[in-house]
Formats: sequence, C-alpha cells, structure tokens
Amino acid sequence: MGNNEKIIILLNARYAGERFSVGNLKLLRAGRYGNAHVYRYRDARHDLVVKDFSHCPWWFRWTLGRFYVQRECLMLTMLEGVPGVAGNCRKLGPYMVSYDFIEGETLTDRMKRNATLPASFFVQWYELTKTMHKRGVVHLDTRNLSNVLCSPEGQPCVIDFQSALRLRFWPGFIRRIMVNTDVSAVCKGWLRLCSKPPPPELIVFYERFTRWRKFWIFKGYPLRKLKANWKNRQSRAQSELNDRAKLALRTESNAGANASSPASAAKSACGPL
Repeated sequence: MGNNEKIIILLNARYAGERFSVGNLKLLRAGRYGNAHVYRYRDARHDLVVKDFSHCPWWFRWTLGRFYVQRECLMLTMLEGVPGVAGNCRKLGPYMVSYDFIEGETLTDRMKRNATLPASFFVQWYELTKTMHKRGVVHLDTRNLSNVLCSPEGQPCVIDFQSALRLRFWPGFIRRIMVNTDVSAVCKGWLRLCSKPPPPELIVFYERFTRWRKFWIFKGYPLRKLKANWKNRQSRAQSELNDRAKLALRTESNAGANASSPASAAKSACGPL
C-alpha cells in the first residue's frame, strides 16, 4: 500500500461519513529528512493540507515528528476562527495532521518577482499578529517570509505553526522577547516589500531589535544550523546592512513628518525589549 492510499484511509476514518478519493490528492512539497511531506487534497467538498512526517527516520518520527504534529494541532485549535489562520485542524495520526488549505502567494515569492504590497497589508498583518498573541500563541517563524501569504484578496495569512509556542507559561521578559520577534517580522516584510516607509516608531523598534537579535541563540532550526549556515553568513550580513541603509534613508525622509494612521496602529509594538 502506497503512502497516498494510507492518507486517504486516515482521512476517511477522521472525517466520518465523508468519502475521499486518492485521485484528488497531490504532493505539493516533498520534505527532506526532518521536514514533512506536504499534500493538498481537493474535491467538491474539501480543500485540505495534509502534513506527513511518516517518511522521516524512525528516531525523528517518534520524537520531533510526534511533537510537531501535536504542537501544530494545539496552536491551530487555539486560533480557530481567526481570519488569516487555517481552520478545521484534525490530527490524522501520530505523524500526520490536516487543516484547511489557504490560497495565496508567499511573501518570499513576491520578493523574487519584485512585487510590492501596500502599507495597509502590513497594518493588517500587525493586527493579525496581535490577535494571535491575545489568544496566547506566538509564532516565532514569521521572519521567514515563506510562512506569510498574501491571499487573492490581498489579505495577510500566516501558516506553519509547528514551531509556535504558548505564551502563558513563560516569564514576562521571555514573553516580551517572543512577542517582539513576531512584531519584528512585520517590519522586516514592510521594509522589503513596501515602497512606503514604516511608521517612525516601528523603525526605532526595529533598529533596537536588530541590534539585540544578534545575541539570541535560538535562530532557525538546529538541524539547519548543523548543516551549512556558516556559508550564508556573508549574505545575511549584507541583508542586515541593506535593511539598515533603508532605515537610515527612510528615517531621514520622515524627519518632521506627522505620524500617519498606520503609526497609531503599530505604536503599541514599540515598547522596550
């Protein structure tokens, strides 16, 4: 029995009374080593994402594979009903999870084709981030712009919650660091994808955050760091220099300007780290 057939059996078992067909299942991305295979199931009634860790090495599958599935199910359940976050999350097995598919283009793909977004997109993204935090969830990986989508309607959507955490169990200063990490992602995207500058308060916040972030040890996945992160140091340093240059230019151009409406929306994000 192939893996596609196993997925269909689990879908039929989890969605009582529904009939799923293997012909409607498509592999979107083949995960390597510790990454999930990502499938899309689409028919007249359903449009789902299925993430499957069952192909991973046994030791990864039994440990982190189980953890990632459990974590994503918990986070999406806590965020059920939030616009811009996938709903209808169901655990299909110890190594497999499904939830509603969200149509959209990643911000990384938009950068590759030099497409821009209006400032209102980033204000909405900031509001979505605040809503997630009010629900007690911090994403921690939206600085990876592949985890943020622009929907066909131009709305921000956030995906891939397997590295997300609950806020309630952490000390106050750790919570502030994690919340600020999510907020810094909004400013990073704003700088790289919008022709208009962020509000002055957000620029000050981002400058302070990027100075502090170099001391944060938990950046990226440990497995990635073990492989080849040292090869990317030069390009990351260049990106930081480019961001700082943009900040300097936009701060100068904003000198003496009145605060705009996006400024009031983002003002609360600029507290002390």
